[in-house]
Amino acid sequence: MQLEFNSTIGGIASQSPYEGYHLDWFRFRIWPPESYEEGTSYEVRVQPPGQWDDFSVYYELQPTVRQTIVELRDADTQGTILVPAVFDPGGGRLPESLHCSFTVQASRPGTFGNTVRVADEGTLPLDHVNATG
Repeated sequence: MQLEFNSTIGGIASQSPYEGYHLDWFRFRIWPPESYEEGTSYEVRVQPPGQWDDFSVYYELQPTVRQTIVELRDADTQGTILVPAVFDPGGGRLPESLHCSFTVQASRPGTFGNTVRVADEGTLPLDHVNATG
């Protein structure tokens, strides 16, 4: 299954009061339900977006599940960064859903600069993917 992580600083975010903000860093996490983890071998492959030195992808083991983390630090840019990824179920069936979360931090440089951070999490249902292949 193909995924795309998207971090955008600009557009509506470039209007007052957020004009002049630049992306500092982002972090995306995805993980399958606990029930999927049992006896399933899966991989997440990620394509780095361009020539970013501080881009990393790693697994973090939680007590009952393995989370895939995609992170870019020291971006200092405006616009959109797209990170293509693939969830490979290793020949098995895709999970019914993926849990996901993100955190993005942006700042406005200068004497009266400011830093803002947004984070959220949710569940991405994959039932239609399993039905259509």
